[in-house]
Amino acid sequence: MPSQSPSRSPPVSASVLHQDLERGEDVIMPCGCSSVPPLKNLVNLFLDTYSALVVVLSLVLNWESLFYSGVAVAFTLCYFYLFNGAFHANLNWTVVSFSVVFPLTTTVQQAFRRRDEALRELAHVKALVHNMYLGCSQWDWFEDRHGRTRLPSAHSEGVRKILHGLVRDFFEYLRHPVVSKAKHAFTSCGRAVKTE
Repeated sequence: MPSQSPSRSPPVSASVLHQDLERGEDVIMPCGCSSVPPLKNLVNLFLDTYSALVVVLSLVLNWESLFYSGVAVAFTLCYFYLFNGAFHANLNWTVVSFSVVFPLTTTVQQAFRRRDEALRELAHVKALVHNMYLGCSQWDWFEDRHGRTRLPSAHSEGVRKILHGLVRDFFEYLRHPVVSKAKHAFTSCGRAVKTE
């Protein structure tokens, strides 16, 4: 077995990876990616509720909706007082139940499906980056299996830092606030977040 060059980049052992995990430093996942203060959640809940109320009042309460609501009330009162409830029919509520329940369950199913697909893609990205890191820190190449001797001694640590920065930037991009909600159009602090 030929002797190894001192400049060879040593492969990172599994114990080093486990030490990183024990210190709370995942090789790939940056720390603190999901810390949101509870007070901020409460403020966001209030702003979202206020914005939804403004949207309902501005889009639903207009002259047309008031007119059609008045017509519905007038026809109901006319039927009750003029016909004394003489005209009646046994209606089947199956159609109404399908028209209410089916869209609701479909919406919930689609939301969970999108969430599962997003989590699957994030896991796929993490696995690919992990494989790139392990490939750069462990694999050897060429026929004589001494390709790593040509690498600088800090090659594995450099690749690790580059991939860690790549994933940190990726997660920062994914953590940007969503500025397409109603609170970003109807509240002053939402408009300020949108302009940032």
